[in-house]
Formats: sequence, structure tokens, C-alpha cells
Amino acid sequence: MPTLPETATLAGDPAPALALRLPEPHRLYALALLCRLEDAPLHTLDPQSAYLVRQARTEYLPDTLRAYLNLTPGARAELRAGGHDPEALLRRQLELVAQGVEDALRRDPASAARLLTQGHFLGEVFPARETARRGEPGRG
Repeated sequence: MPTLPETATLAGDPAPALALRLPEPHRLYALALLCRLEDAPLHTLDPQSAYLVRQARTEYLPDTLRAYLNLTPGARAELRAGGHDPEALLRRQLELVAQGVEDALRRDPASAARLLTQGHFLGEVFPARETARRGEPGRG
């Protein structure tokens, strides 16, 4: 697993330091998400997915952590008075980022396109009988 240089936080990467300031179990969840983002194979992703993962790492996660950590006691009381638990809100937001990242990492439109292209090619090389095209296997 790649590790962050010790100067990462000083060089403008606040996510690790912010995650460490969270209460448990959010700290563990945020750090696991941060590791997932660090390990993401951006070079294998389509441009849209790679962009989303980069944004999650550099903006979405740090902004989420910062918003929670910057809550004042008055803001916490106001949230609770409105029926919102600050910790539950943080957890939900972390889950949304994690879900978005996992969805982006699962996307592989190039592989899907190759499979479709191969299917079209095989359909031209080996024309299917009319019954097989209608989904009636085994008839001939």
C-alpha cells in the first residue's frame, strides 16, 4: 500500500490529519476510505471515473471532514434541535463518498464496449439462425 510522505499534510493534503481528529468509529471509516482512494488504480479507469476518484480524494473527503470538525457546540445543538444527529450525518456523508468511489472503480466502459464489439463481430462471422436470435436455444 502506498504511504503518504510525511510532508503531505504540510504540502496541502489535509485529509489524513483531518481523519485522525475524528471520533471513533468515524476515524477508522475515514482512514479506510482514504486508503481506498490512495490505492485506486487511476490509470486503469475511464476519464470520468478517474476524475471522480481524484475529486473524492482531494476535495469531497477533506471538505466532508472539515465540515464536521468545524461544527461549533451551537451548531451541534441546532442540528440536534432540528432532529439531525451530527455523527449520523457524518457517517452518511462518508458512506456516500465511499459508494461513489466504489461505483467509479467498478465502471469499465472500455471492457463493456470490447465485449459488445466482439459479439457483433461473432454475429457477422457466424450468423445465427432466426430461432436462436429470438432466444430459443437448442432449436435448429
